[in-house]
Amino acid sequence: MSFGDPAKGRVGQLVFAVGNPFGLQETITQGIISARERLFFSETAYNDFFQTDAAINPGNSGGPLVNIRGEIVGINNFIFSQSGGSQGIGFSIPSNTVRRVLDQILEHGRVLRPQLGVMLEELNPGVAGQLGLPDDRGALVGGVVPGSPAAEAGLQSGDVIRKFDGKEIRDLFDLRKQVAAAKVDKEVKVQVLRAGKTVELPVMIRETP
Repeated sequence: MSFGDPAKGRVGQLVFAVGNPFGLQETITQGIISARERLFFSETAYNDFFQTDAAINPGNSGGPLVNIRGEIVGINNFIFSQSGGSQGIGFSIPSNTVRRVLDQILEHGRVLRPQLGVMLEELNPGVAGQLGLPDDRGALVGGVVPGSPAAEAGLQSGDVIRKFDGKEIRDLFDLRKQVAAAKVDKEVKVQVLRAGKTVELPVMIRETP
């Protein structure tokens, strides 16, 4: 089966979850994409997920979420449930993340974790106003890790990252997503607002130690 483009997935789009719930092999359930970019964080990882109401139960994890063209748009991962069974709130890893991880494992034998090396703070309208910014779009740098790619490139505390590798940055979560998708040992352009001026810095992304 081929991978689809999760960026084209829309809320309300029909999808099918395939798996082995409770050991019942080759089970297919039908639903829709209920939400996009559901965010879940740990201290060491970042992921955003498709939310679907296609019934996902224990045993579905690792099975594909498929669109009506037969393309894999996600890999079913976990559910929210008080009973242990499906309550119509399931989550799937988008296929672009799956493809990136798969390619890295095949090429390097492991998953590469890109490092930028900044500590981020939330940029809300109040903070943006205090800093004299035109709006609250972007990610506010609260600190820079010594010796990191960000430090070597000259990023500073107080910078507001507005673009990363040519892509507009909405907020700190968006930046984390873009960094996670960046290629290791590749130079990217990072555009920041600093003291009212736009500055563009070349940053060499490295693997997180």
